[in-house]
Amino acid sequence: MKDDKERLKGIIRACDKIGEYIAGMTYDDFIEDEKTIDACAAKSSVIGNFCNEISEHTKALHPEVDWHGAYRFRCRVDHSYDTPSFDLSIMWDTLTDSIPKLRDDCVIILRELELSSESPRSKGRKPGLGRRRTGFRLFRR
Repeated sequence: MKDDKERLKGIIRACDKIGEYIAGMTYDDFIEDEKTIDACAAKSSVIGNFCNEISEHTKALHPEVDWHGAYRFRCRVDHSYDTPSFDLSIMWDTLTDSIPKLRDDCVIILRELELSSESPRSKGRKPGLGRRRTGFRLFRR
């Protein structure tokens, strides 16, 4: 599980960076700031790659997290965010809604993994976040 812990830490760091990049911005500010768009696209790619590399065991314990959706969002961003057909409102919605939720979920999962590796009593705990599924928006609503 050490690898998943490192991957979760990587997701959390990338989510924090995105939060720093867009702090205080409105959507209108965002769409006019190419550097921020590029930086957020790069961090979204990091997040998607780490989510794709999370072990099947951890994914099965936490089906409420849209691991595959995060990876699909990464693919969409990597392959088309700088084309005219890419809708930046989708990226903005994901950055301001899904990414913070994913971060919170990863913090909880990381704590669970750290506790389960430290305490033999925690092995009987039922995993799961007990809340709604994290979702990634890929297309216009």
